[in-house]
Amino acid sequence: MIKELRQLLADYMYHRRANKALETLRLHTDNELKDIGLTRGELYRVAHDKCPFCQRFEVSIGDGKGL
Repeated sequence: MIKELRQLLADYMYHRRANKALETLRLHTDNELKDIGLTRGELYRVAHDKCPFCQRFEVSIGDGKGL
C-alpha cells in the first residue's frame, strides 16, 4: 500500500510539472507556437501526453476502465 501511495504521489508531481509546462506554453503567441510546430489546440495533449496521473483516469471507449 505504501508503494502505491508513493507512486500516486510521484504521478501527481509529474502532473503538476505538466501543468506548469502548459501554463508556460500558453504564454506564447500563436506565431511563436507555430515556429516550434504547435497549435494552441495541441498544448494540453503535448504537455500531458506521457503523464501517468492522467493515464490513470483515461477513458477509452469500450475498455470498461476509467472513472
